[in-house]
Amino acid sequence: MSDSRAERFVRDAHVLLATVPDDAEPPTSVGDVYVFNDDDGNVMASLYVGSYMNLDPCGRYHHHGLSPNRITGACVRFWSAVDFWAEKLGLMILAGDGDPTDILAVRLVR
Repeated sequence: MSDSRAERFVRDAHVLLATVPDDAEPPTSVGDVYVFNDDDGNVMASLYVGSYMNLDPCGRYHHHGLSPNRITGACVRFWSAVDFWAEKLGLMILAGDGDPTDILAVRLVR
């Protein structure tokens, strides 16, 4: 179940991120997608896909070494599947800068 849920949310993000035209000039928004320049000048498209706690099968935030919330096998499988589908579709899944529990799907526009 986690694998199909992971695939579905990454594919949904991919569809929305694909709506950004290649000639989009940052900073701008296209629907829920924010277009910006990264530190290297690349044009990137970013989409908030949810909070870590809403996406995680266990419903909690796992911080390696600091959190008493132990990572379960279901959580490991889910986030591994997210990484797999993101890479396959040319996306990156990142934590938010201001809030590490915010999960963003990001793609290189150009």
